[in-house]
Amino acid sequence: MRPPLHITIPTNRAYTSERNWGKPAPMDGLNEIIRQNRTNKYVAAEAERDNLLHCARFIRAAMHKAGYAPMTKADRQRCQVYVTVIEPHDQRDVPNVFGGVLKYALDALTARNENGVGAIWDDNTKWMPRMVPSIRIDPKNVGIEITIIPLED
Repeated sequence: MRPPLHITIPTNRAYTSERNWGKPAPMDGLNEIIRQNRTNKYVAAEAERDNLLHCARFIRAAMHKAGYAPMTKADRQRCQVYVTVIEPHDQRDVPNVFGGVLKYALDALTARNENGVGAIWDDNTKWMPRMVPSIRIDPKNVGIEITIIPLED
């Protein structure tokens, strides 16, 4: 059985307003995804690709550091996933926070997604029967923390 895997993904956004210039900003949420899709399909596709590749880069590094090989069809395993979204403040509503972050993080984890790295086989309920989301406020360390615990069948 595989060992648990711990992943930290820092935000890929920074504030551009004069008051908060350069401070870590929250990752794209559901409102940003909707706005991008309403703007232009190419803008939305580019934002999705950027967010997926950002998450995949840090997941791949954590897998390499832990000696965690990508799942293959032969060794696929059900997993329990804990996702903590670290926000800089408490002003975004919960569905907005999780709508975007979970989409990008879980797609990047998945072996069956073309941009995924294979830390889990798939993000459906068969292969990930338990997903525990949570939110923590920390203005200095904005991003995502993920823990994957393989389950014995």
